[in-house]
Amino acid sequence: MVEIHIPKLGIHGRLEPGARVDGLDEDGLPEDLQLLKALEAQEKKAVEKLEDSNRQLDGFLAEEEDADFREAIEENLTVIERKLLRLEKIAVKILELTPPQPEAASGYVAPAVPTPTAEAPPPAGLDL
Repeated sequence: MVEIHIPKLGIHGRLEPGARVDGLDEDGLPEDLQLLKALEAQEKKAVEKLEDSNRQLDGFLAEEEDADFREAIEENLTVIERKLLRLEKIAVKILELTPPQPEAASGYVAPAVPTPTAEAPPPAGLDL
C-alpha cells in the first residue's frame, strides 16, 4: 500500500496493491479501442528505441569492453521482453473489441445501388 499526502494541495490518497483503475481491465489495459491502438503504437516505438539503443551499445562494445554498457544491454533486453508480452496482450484486446467485418467470398464488395420504385418518375433526360 502507498499513501500520498500533499497538504498544501489538499490531496490525500491510498493505493492498494491489486486495486483496479476505472476503465482498465485486469491487465491494466483500457477498454477503449482508440486508446488501445495508441498504446500499441507507443509500445512499438519504445521497443524500437530500445533495440536501437542496444545496437549502438553493441557497436561501442565491439571497440572496447564496458561493464556498464553490457549491463544496460541486459536491462534493455528484459524491458523489451516485457513490452513484447504487453504488445501481445494489447493485440488480443484489440481483436476482442474490434467488431467482425463481413467478407465477400471473392473479397470484392459491390457498391450499393438503389433499386427504382414503380412510383418514382425516370430521371430527367431519360424519356422512355
